[in-house]
Amino acid sequence: ARGPFKTITMAVTKIAVLLLLAAVGAYATDVGSVQVRGLGDRSSCPVKPWTTAQTSAREKVVSVKFDIPYSSTPKVALSLSGMDMDTKYNTRINTSVENLTNEGFDLKVGVWCNTYAYMLDVTYVVVPAPYAAG
Repeated sequence: ARGPFKTITMAVTKIAVLLLLAAVGAYATDVGSVQVRGLGDRSSCPVKPWTTAQTSAREKVVSVKFDIPYSSTPKVALSLSGMDMDTKYNTRINTSVENLTNEGFDLKVGVWCNTYAYMLDVTYVVVPAPYAAG
C-alpha cells in the first residue's frame, strides 16, 4: 500500500493493537511498523556460509523516533509482521533494539549469509517504564 491508504491502514492497525493490549490488561502507548529492504546481496558471503558463525552477516540499522518523547526510557518489544523471502534458501533473521532512549531507538535487522530477504516488516510496541516488567 502507498500514500494515504498506507497511512490510514497503519493508523487503524495501531489503534487495533492498542485496544487489544488494553483489553488484556497490558499498557502500551505506541505501536509502529518499519519496512526493511536492502539487506545487501550474498556476494560478500563465504562459499560455504554454514561453516562459519553467521549470527548477522548482513545487517541494516533503521532509526525510529517516538512521536512524543517519554519521561524515562521505555521498553520496546519487536516482532516480525511480514516478510518476502526466497524459499530456496534458509530463513534466519535477527532483530534487536539498540541505543534505546526516551526519544527513540535504533532497530537492527540482520540476516545470515544463506538467507535471501527481499523485504522484512518489523512491528514494535512501546511500553512506558512504570508499566514495563523487568
